Amino acid sequence: FHMGVSGLVIALNVSRYLAAACAIMILIRTSLRVTVRDLFRLHLEMLKKIVYVGVPLALEQIFFNGGKMITQLFIVSMGTYALAVNAISNSLAAASQMIGSALSLTLVTVVGQSIGRHNIDDARKFTKSFIGLSSFSFVLTGLIIAGGFRPIVGLFNPPEEIVGEIFTVTLVNL
Repeated sequence: FHMGVSGLVIALNVSRYLAAACAIMILIRTSLRVTVRDLFRLHLEMLKKIVYVGVPLALEQIFFNGGKMITQLFIVSMGTYALAVNAISNSLAAASQMIGSALSLTLVTVVGQSIGRHNIDDARKFTKSFIGLSSFSFVLTGLIIAGGFRPIVGLFNPPEEIVGEIFTVTLVNL
């Protein structure tokens, strides 16, 4: 539709609202017996528990993203090539961390269910196995990215002058 950034924002918001509406409809129609009134009722005891865990996590994210913003301020002042090196290296780092991140999200649910069943041994076993799988995935993706660096970076079509810097930053990230 040639709408540029506005089209992106509209599409992103429409998809999020549709997904939220679908999730609410599924909750209402399933055997969980969730009513619309339940969605707006405040359970203070549960909210206290969520806030107790959520506030430290939110603060950690604020500090982490604040650090990223400060880093970006320094990189922007270095020029276009530094921006390109940083962007491409961040993409490669995100790709190398994708499996480990997915496993860590899954681990929260699996361990939570084990703890909910009062099965601490299973929680420990799953934690160890997920850490092992995650570590293996980091090594494997690191080897794939380091071994296939030229063709992978070629997808970004960077200037030849910065490919060495991209490789150095990528090795530090891996």
